[in-house]
Amino acid sequence: MILKTDAIVLRMAPYANTSQVVTWMTRDAGRIATLIKGARRPKSDFLGQYDLFYTCELLFYRRGRDGLHIARECCPLASRPRIRKDWHAFACASHLSNLALHTSMDADHQPEIFDFFRSAYDHLDSAPPRLEFLFWFELRLLELLGFGPQLSSCANCQSPLRDSDGGRHGWGAFGILCTACTASGGSNHHVLAQDILAILQRWNQESDPTSISTIRCSRAQLLVFQQIFGTFLEHHLDIRPDCRRIAISMMMPNRA
Repeated sequence: MILKTDAIVLRMAPYANTSQVVTWMTRDAGRIATLIKGARRPKSDFLGQYDLFYTCELLFYRRGRDGLHIARECCPLASRPRIRKDWHAFACASHLSNLALHTSMDADHQPEIFDFFRSAYDHLDSAPPRLEFLFWFELRLLELLGFGPQLSSCANCQSPLRDSDGGRHGWGAFGILCTACTASGGSNHHVLAQDILAILQRWNQESDPTSISTIRCSRAQLLVFQQIFGTFLEHHLDIRPDCRRIAISMMMPNRA
């Protein structure tokens, strides 16, 4: 069967002497791997047609639901050259690709997830990357996958969170906790300052990466978000990617 779909390049690996295996996140067929025969030859028809973080129109022969498919044609729709010129953007995009590899499913129709990743790569190609964007992306991805933390009510007792609690909320693997549940949780729960909760709630309301450009976090706040989302990713998606740690270390500002 021949299929055509929009696809984002997540990973490339050599195959034999002249070919390549490319892993894609596609809009209509989930995560797939294709063999691109002769891709490494000097006169290959595929030269310049794909690279890391490209969005392409991909035509491929589908071999059943699993396994290695055969790419027939590939046409770039967005090459995003800025990502390959900015090490910070490259590190951030690599983390996104690793998340896509772990969260997209083989032969699964996930257009909403695909469009979210595509808009994120477009953002990295158009603006200098910031850690606020990376953490917002992780929060929104968890929401889209059905693992989003509870931010308006207590994740334990379901009571509404109130500003009058005096900033003594806590957080756990499933979301924010009220004052009472935080106090009774002992060392299993971490105290969360009111400013952190306010930023999380603001991010949770924003669906466009450009809309968070006005939010500037201190280094101390960013370190808290690094721990919070690292916990969420490990607990719900069972991943602790090294590329996330590298991206954060490269992008962490020196400001107070």
